[in-house]
Order: sequence, then structure tokens, then C-alpha cells
Amino acid sequence: MVATLQARREELEAKLHDKNRELKLLCIQEAELTGVLPPETPLEPGELPPVFRRRVGTAFTYPENLINNNKLKSKEVCLLRILEGCCSFCENLLLSCLSFP
Repeated sequence: MVATLQARREELEAKLHDKNRELKLLCIQEAELTGVLPPETPLEPGELPPVFRRRVGTAFTYPENLINNNKLKSKEVCLLRILEGCCSFCENLLLSCLSFP
């Protein structure tokens, strides 16, 4: 009886170890995409979390009126909107670059 329970415990611990390793790999993949390591990442005792660079593309979004506006009246208005969008993009890019340590 005791031997059966010990064997079952070892089997469950092995499954738990495998699932923790799989979760850790998924969290690392997420961190590679987002630049932020999720707090639920399983780490071994004494293990330091890996450091990832934050991606610039995730710090801001494009203005929706620039992307989805198909009702422009003239060429000048179109060019003005594109210029405004470019200025906004450059400003956001500069701000996100300045926020790096």
C-alpha cells in the first residue's frame, strides 16, 4: 500500500515538473514577444529571472483616424493627416527610446 502511494506520488511530481518546464518555456516565449516576463513564470529556488529588452512596437499604437479614414476630401487634407500621423509616430518612438534604462 505504501509503495503504491509512493510510486503514485513520484509519478505526479514528474508530471508537475514537466508542466512547470512547459509553462516556463511559454512564459519565456511571451517575454520574447512582449519584452515583459509574466509574474507566473516558474523559477527554481535561487534562480534569477531572465532579462528581456522591451520591444519598441508595443509602447504605443497608431492613431485610428489615420488608418481607417477613407472619407478624405482633398489631396492637401490627405497629406496633412499623413504628416500629423508621422509626427505623432516619431514623437512616440522618441519617448519610448528615452524610457530605456
